[in-house]
Amino acid sequence: MIDKRLLIDSVQIEKVLGRDEWGKESYGGALTLSPVRFDRATTLTHGSKDDTQRNPGVIFVYSRYCKVILDDSYIDGRIIDGDKKYKVIGIIPISLYKKVIGYEIEVI
Repeated sequence: MIDKRLLIDSVQIEKVLGRDEWGKESYGGALTLSPVRFDRATTLTHGSKDDTQRNPGVIFVYSRYCKVILDDSYIDGRIIDGDKKYKVIGIIPISLYKKVIGYEIEVI
């Protein structure tokens, strides 16, 4: 198991509730995830016409310290980390002996 002293971050996760007639998403049901580990990264892609910057990351949530149950309904939702917002692209359960002990949340 991971040492709790490494879990230094706190974020909020929100589900997509629906879309309006122009396709803009509405979010709701904010859930605070704390303590967690948020590993952020920055990648810069150079194209022939422009440069693109992506900010992918992985959030590690351990059930022993953060009592939540996450499922695929949070995919396409968003993570709020202070003033930055990320889109959830995947939730991977971490299992040990067929018991879920945590989750990896992939964001961009």
